[in-house]
Amino acid sequence: MVVGCTVLNFLVYKAMTQTSLLQRAKQGDAEAIASVINYLIKDKKIIAKASVKDGCLKIILESTEPIWDLGRKGKMRNKCRTPAA
Repeated sequence: MVVGCTVLNFLVYKAMTQTSLLQRAKQGDAEAIASVINYLIKDKKIIAKASVKDGCLKIILESTEPIWDLGRKGKMRNKCRTPAA
């Protein structure tokens, strides 16, 4: 928690920071885009890194565990997908 702030002030500050991050991501800020992706995939043990070079956005996804494996019948299967309900 930020020192000297009430809980309400802190929540407002946090909401403003998140809005600012999304705005930066929408404007093409690579660091902001990586932060948004990392937030969305935090439970998958994957880290996103983003950079811009020559006007092109490059996103790299890294994991300490393999995210693809060979399922039954030797077909590639994405282990990150959430099973359909």
